[in-house]
Amino acid sequence: IKTLLLTKKGERVMQPNFGSGLQELLFDFNDDLLSTKIEETITTALETWLPYIVVQQINVQQSNDNKDKNTVGISVSFNVRNNPDLNTVSFKIG
Repeated sequence: IKTLLLTKKGERVMQPNFGSGLQELLFDFNDDLLSTKIEETITTALETWLPYIVVQQINVQQSNDNKDKNTVGISVSFNVRNNPDLNTVSFKIG
């Protein structure tokens, strides 16, 4: 999941549509809409490339700290279809 979400579209050889598009959001304003855009981008990528993943929650943490104001923390809680175990992957972009 982390590889898919951090891959830029066009970066993978022979699969130009593989990736999430999160990198395209790097220079958007860090406002309330950014969180929604990130959630939609993640949901679309997972539905397209990993349809067996069931997303339980996407948590986007935007920093108000001047030192880290250009960083967004993302946490995706999910399980695999037909498997009730909950997993979480977390990372930062910025």
